[in-house]
Amino acid sequence: MSRQKKPRPLKLNGRIVFAIIGMILLGSTVGYSAFKAMIPANREFPVLGMPSNYFIKIINSKDGPTYVLTSSKGSKKGFTSDYKPTITTNRDSLVTLHTINEDKIKHNLNLDEFNVHTNDLNYFGTQSITFVADREGVFHFHCSLHPGMTGTLIVE
Repeated sequence: MSRQKKPRPLKLNGRIVFAIIGMILLGSTVGYSAFKAMIPANREFPVLGMPSNYFIKIINSKDGPTYVLTSSKGSKKGFTSDYKPTITTNRDSLVTLHTINEDKIKHNLNLDEFNVHTNDLNYFGTQSITFVADREGVFHFHCSLHPGMTGTLIVE
């Protein structure tokens, strides 16, 4: 008769347990962050889809600080010379505004009707905010620190 060996119980030392717990926590944090990133500024739940991206630079022009716009829809476009830029989009579109401050003083961007509010951005500070353009009309974005800085969002 042959003797069968009893299987040895699996022993987990402290390092392995610590590594497993760490990986679970890291995965949970990354998953939660990804989930939160899918929630637009004017929604309470995630929205799946590819947003239209608009890049808004804040510069100091001859007339004072202003917004300058470029759009990225599959091709590279240059910055417009329009110092009060206009963005046109369709109703229920997912829109991301990428804002960068290239002026040496603080600025922000606010689009009150869609709950879009950047932080006060220092020199070369950036912030991106995604929202759903869920109502038609003409809306104005502005810098709360410099009321003369404006732009327009048209939702058709």
